[in-house]
Amino acid sequence: MKFDQGDIVVASGLTIESNKRTLNSIVCEVVECGIYDVFLKTVDDYSTFPKIFAYSLKRCQKLNLNIVDPSCERVSPKIGNLVLSMYSNLGSVEKCVGVLEKIIDKPGRTKTGLIRNSAKKTTVPFNTLIILEE
Repeated sequence: MKFDQGDIVVASGLTIESNKRTLNSIVCEVVECGIYDVFLKTVDDYSTFPKIFAYSLKRCQKLNLNIVDPSCERVSPKIGNLVLSMYSNLGSVEKCVGVLEKIIDKPGRTKTGLIRNSAKKTTVPFNTLIILEE
C-alpha cells in the first residue's frame, strides 16, 4: 500500500509474553515516507507536543477517513430490546445482558436503564447500552 504525507494510519506493535500476545497501537499522521519506513507524528488530544518517530511501513495500516460519517449517531435502545451494557468501573469491566425494562431520565442525574436478566434486575448507565436484538 502506498502512503502519502498527511495520511492517517494505525501503527501497531506487540507485547509478547510466554503465553500471551498483546496488541499495542496508536493513531498517527504520516510526516515523511521512505521506501521501507515512514516518519510518523502521534495524533492525540492528550499531549501538547506530538512525538515524531520512524516506523516500518509493514506495521502501519492506512485509515480511510472518507468512509467516516461524523453525522452518524449511536442507535438508542427501546423498551423490550435485548441489550448489552459494558463499561469500566475502578479497573474492572462491568458487563450485563438482558431486556431493557425501563429508561430513567431524571434532570440533573445520569440517564440510566433498568435491565432484566431472568429474575435479576440491574440499573446501568444508559450510554453504555448497545442493542443485541430488537
